[in-house]
Amino acid sequence: MQALHRLRECRLLCDAIVRADDGAAFPVHRAILSACSPYFLLSDVLISGVRSEILLLLIEYAYLRRIDVTDANVHELLMTADFLAFLGVLQLCCDHLRTSLSPKNCLGIMTFARFATLSIKS
Repeated sequence: MQALHRLRECRLLCDAIVRADDGAAFPVHRAILSACSPYFLLSDVLISGVRSEILLLLIEYAYLRRIDVTDANVHELLMTADFLAFLGVLQLCCDHLRTSLSPKNCLGIMTFARFATLSIKS
């Protein structure tokens, strides 16, 4: 997978493009991303409402099966992983929230969970 990741970084043999709203475009290998999410079966995909930094983290996860989930990105990453059906990232985000749960942040996490549940239902 490292070799495929290097090919993607060098823009070699890529057969699809993933675009963010902010104009960023990421050449990718469709088969690699499709293995993580059926959302990427097309050759030119615009992901609306997702920052390019988060999109790049997900693309790199598809290739390398590792991602840096932090307190700063966990909420946006969780929502995007859920939207794009990146189940592995979704689990990592939930694990991160579970392990970082404390009396100081439990109300914030509860509020986020309620908001996320309402967003998914509508």
